[in-house]
Amino acid sequence: MNELSDLISEIKDGGKLVLEHGREYHLFADDCFIYETEKTAESEGEAIRAAVFLSGKKNVTIDGGGSALKIHGDITPLLFIGCKNIRVKNLTVNFACDGCETAGSTAHCPKPDEKTPQTAAQICPKGTGAYIGNCDTVLLENMRFKGFSGTAVFAKDSKDVTIRKTECALSENGSACDGFFRFENCRGKAVADGCTARGKSARGDFLYVRGGEKCDLTAKNNCAGENAGRGVYYACRGKAFVAGNTFFKTGGAA
Repeated sequence: MNELSDLISEIKDGGKLVLEHGREYHLFADDCFIYETEKTAESEGEAIRAAVFLSGKKNVTIDGGGSALKIHGDITPLLFIGCKNIRVKNLTVNFACDGCETAGSTAHCPKPDEKTPQTAAQICPKGTGAYIGNCDTVLLENMRFKGFSGTAVFAKDSKDVTIRKTECALSENGSACDGFFRFENCRGKAVADGCTARGKSARGDFLYVRGGEKCDLTAKNNCAGENAGRGVYYACRGKAFVAGNTFFKTGGAA
């Protein structure tokens, strides 16, 4: 395991981890957490590799302190499963670091070696910055997601997820992504407040909210540049409050 994994492993319920200011943590697939999904009638069990992995934790704060996670290989940088009251702030997740490239929907190093195994598709779309599954009350604040090819933040089957003052930037080589903030079958509140997105190759929506649960959406003070998808897509039971957003160019209704 790497140094960051050791720090994450020591977090207890009610704990707070403050990372070293300005530090760069280089993460490789073979020394990250491994999360085994259950085998079901619909899908085979899979092994997910994650840089920051919390499962069943409560009342945890991670303050990145301006540090950055540099991603090398097929890794989900932030993976939260079955957690409650989780807060992550002041952290950069960078798939577009030196020595790496994003081809298609797979983030990998140009020269394959034992540290960058090429594996099949997993629970999260390749290049997803944060996956929040079956959690209750999660806040991501003052985050940066760079060079991803999936979705910056993907929340599924979760309650009360807030994304605040978070910046998304695609890599400068024109690589595409599947959208920025995605909520599927969530409930309670879904909030995107003061977030920005830069890049011309987004295939999906800036903000996508869909599911059969009652989920109230708040989307305010966000800003997105040219995007092939929509500004906001909402298809849930509940209410949507959308105000103060700027979408310069979208491929559908904002």
